[in-house]
Amino acid sequence: MGFEALAIDFAREALELLDELEHLLLVSEERGGAQAQEGAAVRRLLHTLKGNAGLVGAAGLQQALHRLEELAGRPGPAELAELLAAVPALRAEVQAIADGRAPDQAPESLDRLGLPGAPVGPDAAEPDAPDAPDAPDALAGESRVPPQKLDALLALAGELFVQRSALQRTLQAREPSLQTLRGCAERLAVSLEALHQSLLELRLVPAGPLLERYRRLVRDESARRGKQVRLEVQGAQVRADRQVLERLSAPLMHLVRNAVAHGIEPAEARRAAGKGAAGVVTLSAALHGSVLELSVADDGAGLDREAIARRARERGLDPARPPEDLIFEAGLSTADLSSSAGRGVGLDVVRQGVFRLGGTLQVASAPGAGSRFVLRVPRSVAIERALLCGLADEVYAVPVASILEASRAGEGQVRWLGRGEALEHRGALLPLVDTAGLLGVGARRGDYALVLKAGARAALRVDAVLGQEDFVFQPLDPELGAGEAVTAAALLDDGRVVYRLDPDVLVSSAARRAGP
Repeated sequence: MGFEALAIDFAREALELLDELEHLLLVSEERGGAQAQEGAAVRRLLHTLKGNAGLVGAAGLQQALHRLEELAGRPGPAELAELLAAVPALRAEVQAIADGRAPDQAPESLDRLGLPGAPVGPDAAEPDAPDAPDAPDALAGESRVPPQKLDALLALAGELFVQRSALQRTLQAREPSLQTLRGCAERLAVSLEALHQSLLELRLVPAGPLLERYRRLVRDESARRGKQVRLEVQGAQVRADRQVLERLSAPLMHLVRNAVAHGIEPAEARRAAGKGAAGVVTLSAALHGSVLELSVADDGAGLDREAIARRARERGLDPARPPEDLIFEAGLSTADLSSSAGRGVGLDVVRQGVFRLGGTLQVASAPGAGSRFVLRVPRSVAIERALLCGLADEVYAVPVASILEASRAGEGQVRWLGRGEALEHRGALLPLVDTAGLLGVGARRGDYALVLKAGARAALRVDAVLGQEDFVFQPLDPELGAGEAVTAAALLDDGRVVYRLDPDVLVSSAARRAGP
């Protein structure tokens, strides 16, 4: 391995170790100090980083880590704060090496903290607020592939070569058998599906590292605003496409920062409202079939509906629109009108980022009980299998992973329950979504029903079921006005456009229409 490759390998591992170090420090600080086991883990990480820095000749970085290792020998609150303050500078130094700077070059970021490695000038700047979650590092695209998975992929590739040879022999026969050709095609399809699933698995990573990354943001943002806020993470074990998680990094950062800055009230206001002094921001991840759901919730004061309506009137918007819709208008902010429940600017940018992934963003809020932003995006940006359905003169696709059953809605199965129709299915009544009505396309009889699980079980009414296909969907620009339920599109073999539907949005939209 050449020295340049060695330095890149060092930087990749060092960035991972720094993430682990920061997590340990934050957890220790939340507990009021490091326990013996946590303190030993911190020193071990710093010692490993120091040794690795020495191997690539990063002398300045090595000296700084030696100083921090000594500091970690007595990690009380003050020492933990100093160690945490050093992490962004260490990360910037390592990232510079990852970007190609020579490891033995005098560090530029460490002198901000007065650490050894470079002289501290009189004009040394204060360390910037840590915005590490804003964008993935330069090495985010690299993945470690376990040897056993590589062996499995090679075995699948070998099987495909064997099947190609069998197909060629069949085609070269004087009178190839149709049955033999079909057998070759079926075996090829099975192998391709196995290869596809194996490749998807290689792209999947746990959501935990992304969610834990915001613990530092919550800690610093709450301290800056004089608030007491803690972060809770749920669903850290959920696995999703690494590229999807990276592209959600900036939208999540904005939502978390808004929750701390504008959602959570100051301690005095919380006590007056009968709440605990410390607010809670909850980041959670869950899977619903092929859909990844990430949510950012806070137990703050909720949206200030009067302030939002007032600002909407000032900007010439309809104040009667739901505040959960108005806050996504570009430039609309209540931050200067309400110190307890404004949401700040930028939510339109957050929604655009989610839409570009072919996803949706919804918000629920209750006065005094906080707000919850829910992002739903495809679990992977790779190929997705979908069931094609006919509605009026259009073709739509519903992710197969969300469908439990597709069948004709027989006579007597559809009943009117006052607020809407229901489908009798296996002894239970399921809400029947008027898909054509929600999409605004020409209504027909809707003889078929797709039974699916989208948060809760429900059924979509469609005109025809046209079979399954694999697609690489492209997200639609929200400016096209396709609606929240239509998230992406693809082309069929005959050149027609097929639109991807989000079952969760259809079901929730139908529920709102049928509300009290």
